[in-house]
Amino acid sequence: ARIDSTTSIATLYDAGYFRSANEIDKRNTLSENIIGTISTYHFSENFLLGGSFYQIKFGNALLTQQTLLEKQKPFSSASISFDGKFSKAKFFGEIAHERNNSASIFGTEISASRNFSFVVVWRKYDENFLSLHGLGFGERTETSKENGMYFGCSINPIRRANISLYYDQFSFPQQTFSAIFPSNGNDALLRFDIQVTEQLSISLQTQRKKTISNATVLLSGIYSRFDIEETKQRYRFTLESRSSSGFSFRNRIEFVNVKKDFTSKVENGFLVYCDVGKRITSDVTANFRIAFFHTDSFESRVSEFEKDVTGALNVPALYGKGIRWYVFLDWNIYSNLSLQTKYTATFRDDVKFIGTGESAFSTNAINTITMQLDWSM
Repeated sequence: ARIDSTTSIATLYDAGYFRSANEIDKRNTLSENIIGTISTYHFSENFLLGGSFYQIKFGNALLTQQTLLEKQKPFSSASISFDGKFSKAKFFGEIAHERNNSASIFGTEISASRNFSFVVVWRKYDENFLSLHGLGFGERTETSKENGMYFGCSINPIRRANISLYYDQFSFPQQTFSAIFPSNGNDALLRFDIQVTEQLSISLQTQRKKTISNATVLLSGIYSRFDIEETKQRYRFTLESRSSSGFSFRNRIEFVNVKKDFTSKVENGFLVYCDVGKRITSDVTANFRIAFFHTDSFESRVSEFEKDVTGALNVPALYGKGIRWYVFLDWNIYSNLSLQTKYTATFRDDVKFIGTGESAFSTNAINTITMQLDWSM
């Protein structure tokens, strides 16, 4: 963590690199003691009630967006939750409380038939609610100053076909990091999945998201800073297949279009990749992917989910113009011992250097290798 002139913690550092004197100074600067419990009680097979509680003490004062947590002064949070099932409906919810602030989320999932189901989720997070070790369902990464209503459904109109969609309406009653004034937005997605044959499937997806963010715009020769509406439209086509020889293929094309009010500029992004998987032997599997991307800027970036070692999540955001590829090997050495290896290379031909500051590379190509050994006792 970084300590300011008042010996309070100004920012938390989680990059994990200690390459310079500035980064080394952040080491061993904050201690945290936490004790808590989670418990549930099953009234029946179809209904349970749960609760959680934790208390935290920090070695230094910690300054958050919501408040200042004083040194060695306990911070406590508690919640109650429920989960019930009645006929074809499921109900769930949780209410959390800390100091004079609360956060609530309630929802229901109804399976009307084998071919139709839907879910509704309502959420309300107070402005100063502080969640130190939890992340509530929402539009932002902070579980605070957000209200929203989410609708989703899944339909099977015919055999081997599925239609899924959702619509999320959210609002921020107070100022946020990205908006000067209270704001709102929505996010909608529609997806078609078709299993053409046992070896071939097709997926079509479109997503439209509207948000409010602050920006500096040139109007009548004067630069003004105010909130503007941003609309991001995505189109995705995925083709998956398997061959009789044991190969699996996944091919994807994705377009991104970004528009902002008061500006005539429209940004576009494009991604296409080919993924090939193969079980070489009963103990060794391999996966190879190559992706080509071209976007106007970081605003029109395109993200892709990649296969990685067990326990790691890798969803890189690709922007600029370049190529990214990787090879992944999974070797089951013995019944309880396995080795996973991944080699990744990224090349951008629109820049001479990648990264900034201490994270900068003096080249436009980055190569990484990851290895993990798993032993099950």
